[in-house]
Amino acid sequence: MSEFVAELRHTRYAPAGPTGDPEVPEATSLGDYLARRLTCAGGDLQGRAVQPSNN
Repeated sequence: MSEFVAELRHTRYAPAGPTGDPEVPEATSLGDYLARRLTCAGGDLQGRAVQPSNN
């Protein structure tokens, strides 16, 4: 997860600016916002895996 976050952090492209999220008030791109949001969630994401669909 930390490698994924490191790749997205500080990327710059539109849209950028205020987010409306009090924990991540400003981001330079959608990728930067996601990386910052994942960093805020921190330990809540450790060890979680995507469960396959039974379709």
